[in-house]
Amino acid sequence: MGGARGVRQVHARVAERVVKPYDSRRKAEQILRALLERSRTSYVSPFDIATIYAGLGDRSHTLDWLERAYEGRAPTLVFINVDPRFDAVRDDPRFGALVRRIGLPGRS
Repeated sequence: MGGARGVRQVHARVAERVVKPYDSRRKAEQILRALLERSRTSYVSPFDIATIYAGLGDRSHTLDWLERAYEGRAPTLVFINVDPRFDAVRDDPRFGALVRRIGLPGRS
């Protein structure tokens, strides 16, 4: 599994596992708490946490965790400009600044 196709397949599996539409908000919050707890002792992708916060509609925490993903050089950040899960934060100046820092083109 190599190249762009391989990256897309891996990203799709991660999205399915971590960010799949939840049965309920409570379930999403349970998953989030578990990941935050796990992140204290082992690596959990900040990008994955950001996607959960985005799904919960928490703009501030979404952007905080996207910033952490950037600081940790998360490879999945290359998708933020086209990932619909981040539509609700696209108009935030922090999101635009992050896109520019990553070096991604602006959306038209």
